Amino acid sequence: MRTIFKDFLDREEKLTAIVRYHKYNPMFYRTNLWKHSNRLTWLIDALTPTITSIYPDFDAQRAKMMAAVHDDPEMIIGDIQFGHKLVMTEEQLADISNMEQDAIAQLGKEYPETVAGFSYTRLMSDYEHLDPSDLEGVIVKYVDKMDAFCEAWHELHAGNGIFATGFGTDIKHPVHAYLFYFAETFHTSYPLFKPLQMSHPFFFPIHEIEIEPIVTHGTKHTPDSVRNETGNRHYDFWKKVTLQYGGDEGMTWLTKVLEH
Repeated sequence: MRTIFKDFLDREEKLTAIVRYHKYNPMFYRTNLWKHSNRLTWLIDALTPTITSIYPDFDAQRAKMMAAVHDDPEMIIGDIQFGHKLVMTEEQLADISNMEQDAIAQLGKEYPETVAGFSYTRLMSDYEHLDPSDLEGVIVKYVDKMDAFCEAWHELHAGNGIFATGFGTDIKHPVHAYLFYFAETFHTSYPLFKPLQMSHPFFFPIHEIEIEPIVTHGTKHTPDSVRNETGNRHYDFWKKVTLQYGGDEGMTWLTKVLEH
């Protein structure tokens, strides 16, 4: 991705500066938007054979480019926690949408018009205003939310109990927020996903898992432990892809404690 975005000056630095789950402190294995966007492209690469077996016209390159830039507006507006969005009013969500569209327009003036043959601003807009018939966008939406879900599981398996609590009134903790989203919202909003649901473990329905024992028995991750299966098929595949595509860098992401 660095080669593809070589003319997008300072973009990597700006994405790296925006941390994920900023309301949760500590986050032992703190991620940022640069790591997140790269891992999404890895997950899409790994899942493409399964997707194309069901949807032969799936454009993996468009999906990867959309995944790479989908959070770029946050370079201007900052990160807004998903759990917070779930309890926002329609008016508040509309305000955020307007801010994102303004940010996309600004980024279009600052960076090259195209990336890998695709319109930079169109990729961002297509994601922010996702058409349920946009297969690539639906896949990116799913993988985006699942990456955040697995980031939270990585903290829980390390014994970080902060990730088993919400951060405000009526705001669910990350695992419950994403369980709710996938159970109540995603499949209803994006019926294109249904034929994929039993095609790959990463696409399987998500079931409630008891969190307390995981946190109680959690220990900091090591190069050996991150290769062990936990029984959570989504999380285990996420770790596997991080190691397979990220190599030494991926291992560092999964095992280097950044906060205590």
